[in-house]
Amino acid sequence: PLERRVQDSGAATLIVVVRDIDATLARLEGLGAPVVTRGGAPVTLPFGEQKARMVVVRDPDGHFVELVQPERMPATAAPATSNVVDVRVRLTVEDVEKSLRLYRDALGLEAVDEPASRDDPAVAAALGAPGAAYRIATLRVPTSGLLLELADFKGVDRRPVRGDIEDPGSTRMQLQVRDIDAAVAALEDLGGTVVSTDGKPLELPVPGSAIEVAIVRDPDNLFLVLIESPPRPR
Repeated sequence: PLERRVQDSGAATLIVVVRDIDATLARLEGLGAPVVTRGGAPVTLPFGEQKARMVVVRDPDGHFVELVQPERMPATAAPATSNVVDVRVRLTVEDVEKSLRLYRDALGLEAVDEPASRDDPAVAAALGAPGAAYRIATLRVPTSGLLLELADFKGVDRRPVRGDIEDPGSTRMQLQVRDIDAAVAALEDLGGTVVSTDGKPLELPVPGSAIEVAIVRDPDNLFLVLIESPPRPR
């Protein structure tokens, strides 16, 4: 098992926007999920141009789950009966600028904003890193619309935690690419390492066709599963 704190590079946080944070937290605590937010309860914090209640818990494998209940719910396609209305992912990295060169410049994820330095003690304590300053940059994954946040921390003890893909607490993200060789080369140029057998993309059979797949470990120990598949028939 990989044991990370929220400020350690390689940590992954699933951010979940919910309609009822208290009921959600009660269910998670009933399943034994520890609360990492200082004080052990939701806190009210700035959330864009409004406020939101937020709390962070840890799942059984060491990943973090951040629950957010805004004052005004965002537009959503979720049914009215759904408690969860939106999700995004945050990755803790060693250096946001270096990670932007990888994910924005090399892989082509769309930049939503520029890195913003923040020093808010209430937010840091809510994240489980009291006393830390932090930077966050947001990217959007093409076609899926998933928002991916990159965060680094300062002013608090940090350590890199490295593991293998089979270790509980590891994180992988699948990306479908047009040119797997170009994607692998770009990642290697920026410190990535192919962990697939023989250090190169492999062809895997799928019904009626085949795909090329390579798994690359990024410098922060996130495993990127790159998939190049033939165009889907119209």
